[in-house]
Amino acid sequence: MPKEKIIFGSRKDYISVLIDLFHGVKNKLKPLDGIVNPWFLIRIQTGYFFHLIYSGKLQVENEKTVLCPPKKTKTSFIQKLKNGVKQLLLALKINQQHKLLKNKLKDQTLYLGYQYHNIKEGKYNIYLHPFYEEETKKGEILYLDLVNNNSELQSYLQLLLKYYSLKFKDKFHSLAYENTSLINNFLSKEKGIEINKLNSNNFSTLGSYLIKLKTYEQFLKTINPSKLFYYCYYDSDTNAMSFAANELKIPTVEYQHSNITDTHFAYAKWEIPGTLKMHFPQTFYVWADTDKDLIINNFSDEEYSPEVEVVGNKYLQKSIEKSLDKNVGIDKNVLISLQGQWIPEFLEDFIYKDKDRKWYFRLHPRYPQDNIQLQNFASKKGNNVIVEHANTLELYDLFAEISVLMTSFSGTALEAEKFGKKVIIFGEEGYNSYQNKIENGTYSYIEKLEDINQTLLQNEKSIEKNPE
Repeated sequence: MPKEKIIFGSRKDYISVLIDLFHGVKNKLKPLDGIVNPWFLIRIQTGYFFHLIYSGKLQVENEKTVLCPPKKTKTSFIQKLKNGVKQLLLALKINQQHKLLKNKLKDQTLYLGYQYHNIKEGKYNIYLHPFYEEETKKGEILYLDLVNNNSELQSYLQLLLKYYSLKFKDKFHSLAYENTSLINNFLSKEKGIEINKLNSNNFSTLGSYLIKLKTYEQFLKTINPSKLFYYCYYDSDTNAMSFAANELKIPTVEYQHSNITDTHFAYAKWEIPGTLKMHFPQTFYVWADTDKDLIINNFSDEEYSPEVEVVGNKYLQKSIEKSLDKNVGIDKNVLISLQGQWIPEFLEDFIYKDKDRKWYFRLHPRYPQDNIQLQNFASKKGNNVIVEHANTLELYDLFAEISVLMTSFSGTALEAEKFGKKVIIFGEEGYNSYQNKIENGTYSYIEKLEDINQTLLQNEKSIEKNPE
């Protein structure tokens, strides 16, 4: 019998599967070490995996899943002695570092992020630096991919990770296995979804989260920051640090990093938010009032309601101020912001025949799987399809060369709008993500060949009448 490829027609499809999964396993899940409800980790890991399938980054077929219980290995006396010595040596080093770093960040903010998200030759993080630079008393930026950090902090954190990994090696594997088995059984029997890689991801996350939690708790106890500031709260390492800070009564803040919708696996309506509140930031910093409404609606119940502040997109605001004099000679240039899924056929046909405009194509930095289609298309189309330049220039600098942005559900639509660009949305996901802006006329929506020419010509005539 041939294997069946797993496909989600829309993000709503896999959100629906996650909702059914919760109701199918909620009464059977085992808390991790008696303190962590595993549902948060399961929904995030499973939802992200489904998103990778939907976006085309993962090509997955149903397969016979094989879940083997963790092996209970007997440790010899000699090995126990060696491990004990290793732990002791690590504990001595940790104690020395603890004395040096005690209260290092008292009355200061600890900023969390990833160095690979940085721009400007890796020196600037658009989510952290706009806030960091406003601080009178500078805190510390800690990159969780452990690159370009304060050497003392990084060394101490790595020692703690080694210590707790050794101390609790395999301790949480049994519970991780039981919970992963529940997920696998439900998806297999009720949804016909069987994926060994998904089981592996869930098992790994559930088995390692408490080690991270204990590591970060000790780390924060030592340096004692006044606040923890981060983006992407659902990243496993970021979330473990935030959970630890919440336990220690350290204020936690998440800053919005992209467009958020009811079909994003981490921002869709949460089940039992009161039970899961330790996983959430105490305060959400969001870009707009509509984002605030979404957070309050999707993260609240009778037990819990988050604090939400509208602060805007800081880096975007600064970039607009710097680029007010750059928007010239761009009325015929269009930027298409890709998201791992190639453009609709009717749009491809239009671009192929169009000789009047320059078409810039920008790949998604984390989902570039439509690159082959793009390169093939560009090689056939010729000089008015621009790829390399569109993917090397920083996005906001690229806005100075275009008058129109086309995309499906990318957050670049919101950024282009603020730069005064015409935004054109395509695809069902795009419509669902930006329905309000489409219906009130802020954005245009195209679903057939005739729509494109009419919309572009209207925009070009508008620019002619009202040149900048």
